[in-house]
Amino acid sequence: MPLIKKILNHNLQFTSEINANPVEEAVKPSKYPNQQLAIITCMDTRLIGYLESAIGISCGQAKVIKNAGNIVSDQFGETIKSIIISIYELAVKEIIIIGHTDCGMTSITPHSLINKMLARGITADSIESIRTDLTNWVESFHNPTDNIRKAVSLIKNNPFIPNEILVHGLLFSLEKGTVEVIIHDKT
Repeated sequence: MPLIKKILNHNLQFTSEINANPVEEAVKPSKYPNQQLAIITCMDTRLIGYLESAIGISCGQAKVIKNAGNIVSDQFGETIKSIIISIYELAVKEIIIIGHTDCGMTSITPHSLINKMLARGITADSIESIRTDLTNWVESFHNPTDNIRKAVSLIKNNPFIPNEILVHGLLFSLEKGTVEVIIHDKT
């Protein structure tokens, strides 16, 4: 069975249980994070549920923004746009960049990624049109701790982010479940 069918079947069961036992309005989480927190972290599947449990965050408490390697790459890229919406529309006052040990981005090279794209049928012309951006993006990540520092700096020094927004950096250990403070913003 394709995964989408499994997901849709599960959703039917889930919604029938919800309809049988409706959640009171007062209990439903708001779109506004009640901790006024945004977390930027990696899309690694090992983090789902594990990271939230390790730092005590549950549904409705934080906006969680995920991408490969929790990379913040430029002044008005997609991650920054999500942060801007979180701050100005959803009342976020604090941001935590959370990298993790054993991140897959540390082993990816532009050459290997391009070869895999070519092998899957992406044309050389298409790759050539993004080669510089792709290379710069992949090569921007070599070390999770350095990446956290860079991301915090890019956010703190961004002209669209108010000075009073706190921006912290943590490194999450997948092996131990612990967090190490890399940057503790005390603005």
